[in-house]
Amino acid sequence: MLKMKQPVTLIFLPLMTMMFLMIFTAQGIAGPPRLPAPAVLRPTNGAIFNHFPRKTVMNWTAVPGAVAYRILVEYKGGAWIQLVKHEVGATVTSYEFQFIGAQPGRCKVWAVDARNHNGIASPWHNFRYTR
Repeated sequence: MLKMKQPVTLIFLPLMTMMFLMIFTAQGIAGPPRLPAPAVLRPTNGAIFNHFPRKTVMNWTAVPGAVAYRILVEYKGGAWIQLVKHEVGATVTSYEFQFIGAQPGRCKVWAVDARNHNGIASPWHNFRYTR
């Protein structure tokens, strides 16, 4: 006969609970889904501009559940260089900025939820100024 120094307590869990624990442990904790990406309406991808001053307007579709939007604009000066990183409120779906130089640029936007988590970013929209 086997002698034990401490009492052993066996806990029997229902099969579904054990399956949940195995999945939970294997996959980690899944939070609420991320907000979807806004669709950039302007500038159109591949747009070529020939005006000066280089006032550029970016527009996008609203995302339900967004409390803000974050915008990123870059220009190509050898490598991509950040020109603008800005946040606007949930009711705003456009942003105006002055682009610099006759060169390529790109922009993207993503929604921000009430927990201050970034949603999925839109694809980059590339554009170019010729003067």
